[in-house]
Amino acid sequence: MPPPRGRPFRTERIDGAVVTRHDPDQPWRNLPVVVTDPAQLAATAGSRYTYSRNLLMLQDASPALRLAFVGLPYQIGGLVKGQVSGLKRFRPVAFSVALMCSETFEETAFLHGVLEQRVGLDLRRVTKINVKGTLLVHTDQPLDHLADGGVPGSKARVRQDHVVEIPLREVRPTARAQCGSCTDFAGELADVSVGGVGMDGWTMAVLRTPIASEWLSAMLDEHVLEHKPAGELPAASTLLDRLAAKQRDRGTSHVGTARPADPS
Repeated sequence: MPPPRGRPFRTERIDGAVVTRHDPDQPWRNLPVVVTDPAQLAATAGSRYTYSRNLLMLQDASPALRLAFVGLPYQIGGLVKGQVSGLKRFRPVAFSVALMCSETFEETAFLHGVLEQRVGLDLRRVTKINVKGTLLVHTDQPLDHLADGGVPGSKARVRQDHVVEIPLREVRPTARAQCGSCTDFAGELADVSVGGVGMDGWTMAVLRTPIASEWLSAMLDEHVLEHKPAGELPAASTLLDRLAAKQRDRGTSHVGTARPADPS
């Protein structure tokens, strides 16, 4: 399912959206932002794998706004709890989108410790990061240093032109400890949950509320999305079920063992 090109803005269903963008001064560092037009929204597209404090953007949001909120499953959980509790800061959110997630990585350890220092990648030249069973890093820099046995201490290799493949076991030690106690892979409290779940060129969308079905139907009627039933992609559906079950079991077994959250 390709992106909807800002359709909710054009139909005045929302006034803006809480999303994440890259810090222009620090490559691949995430910054939470509120965007208010389709061009701003399009500029935030792409996968990110480090933590972003999206909920903080609701502290100063006007109650008169109608916002979409895009975040990780545990952030959606906090959002829903705040709404049920009647907290003012959560009132502007009219629609929530959960990004399916197994874990996110500590910014310094992942970006600088693994990608820069161990694998020798220039973050300024990295164009895309993705997880498809392994970590795939797209870059436009020369990769001669990864030829002939690669670099010491890493199994990173050049998978194809300008794509570096890094085994997940090398980056998992940089995952946030709090992720070990998270039981929600698929964003079960959101209006809609989205994720690649092993697919190329498509996104799995799980519609969980009437408003999600209504919005999707409207976009399909306007031909701004391509779609196919999930039943036509059985491998992706099976993977989604497996990852959700695995995370539920993992999180339950780790409850009470994670270190306290970083107060910063």
